[in-house]
Amino acid sequence: MRTTTKKITPFGKIIKQYLLKEGMTQAAFARKSGIASPYLSQIIYGDLTPTTKTANKICAATGTPLNEAYNILFGESE
Repeated sequence: MRTTTKKITPFGKIIKQYLLKEGMTQAAFARKSGIASPYLSQIIYGDLTPTTKTANKICAATGTPLNEAYNILFGESE
């Protein structure tokens, strides 16, 4: 059987680093941030780009500054 490894996006890395630091599962983070777990997974692996509202929830939950997250998501530089 062949398995496919998905690549984590730069924004997904913010989430994954937070999960590792806090010892939290993806499902627990989804509950904490008020995001459906499947949607969170799609964001982490780049299948979907989060809405502004969802990106704000993720930033609030991880303590990531909004401007940093938006630069990562949209490739803007200051």
